Amino acid sequence: MTELLDDSCDRLKLRDIKDSLLDIMKKFNLLCEYTSKEGSSIYLVPCMLTLSPDELKLNISGNPKNPAPVYITFNTKYVPAGLFCRLLVLFMEYAQRIHSDQPELSANYAHFFIGEFTGIKFVATNV
Repeated sequence: MTELLDDSCDRLKLRDIKDSLLDIMKKFNLLCEYTSKEGSSIYLVPCMLTLSPDELKLNISGNPKNPAPVYITFNTKYVPAGLFCRLLVLFMEYAQRIHSDQPELSANYAHFFIGEFTGIKFVATNV
């Protein structure tokens, strides 16, 4: 599933440094290489997600099959831009290590499936 990436690198004349760019983006948690159960690899770039959970028709209610969201709050008025995206990459890497299903992702929302009836939701809101 790297056709789009290869085509983009060709159009931008970045073919020679593609691997270096990917390594840097992985190092700084800007993208995550996700391997599906079928074995195909895709690159997920959380900062590029634009659709809301409502637009994707994701179920974000809290019931036993779909647990309540996890909220991370800060005592300061300043939260660095891009923090949600970077944390999302780390959650995705963890989900891959425990062999979970592909997460549901949208702008400011992620749902990671940990077991048959359990999961972790990660929600970012602008309050």
